[in-house]
Amino acid sequence: MIDGRKAIVTNKGKEYTTYKGFANQLGYPEAAAFSDSSDVRKKLRNGDEVTLIVSGEHPYDRDRLIWVIESGNGEKHLIGGAGLSIQPHTPRTLLATKRAQLAQLTAEIAQIEAELTIKPGDWVRVIYRSHHDAFSDGDIVRVVLTDTTNIPYNVVSFDGKMSDWTTADSVVKITPTEAKAALLAEIEALFNPQEVA
Repeated sequence: MIDGRKAIVTNKGKEYTTYKGFANQLGYPEAAAFSDSSDVRKKLRNGDEVTLIVSGEHPYDRDRLIWVIESGNGEKHLIGGAGLSIQPHTPRTLLATKRAQLAQLTAEIAQIEAELTIKPGDWVRVIYRSHHDAFSDGDIVRVVLTDTTNIPYNVVSFDGKMSDWTTADSVVKITPTEAKAALLAEIEALFNPQEVA
């Protein structure tokens, strides 16, 4: 979660310009450069007001925190906590932080829901038999129709020769790559039955 408090840079020498791996671990790879010579970001100056994003323990000194900060121009940097004068939350900054956190969570939930939502054209794995037993646990099928009933998915076999309806609890969405791999494994097993054990 984004911290959101304001801070003043008091010692720009505490910046970690090339801690690329650490920046990656915190989820902000742009907060560090590969080398000082390749760093094109505007240099931090003492007195700059910055926004605290997230912190992590120094990789070699667990008693020190390194912060990802955002400068006034939107660039991200890494700086040790000893190089900052961290301002307390005001009601306004606390509200802004909570709103940013809510927006981030809402976006994450929307992404997860989109990944889980099953729609026509999606591939699914049957995890419990289909309504009329045309498909059973492990079968890979494609959704051709959805509705709002308690058995919402009309699914067909990969060759389109069999179809049935399934409940939401009896299938799990998979990627086209996963479906292809599973179907190819089934076909391979037909030609090499001795290898399936």
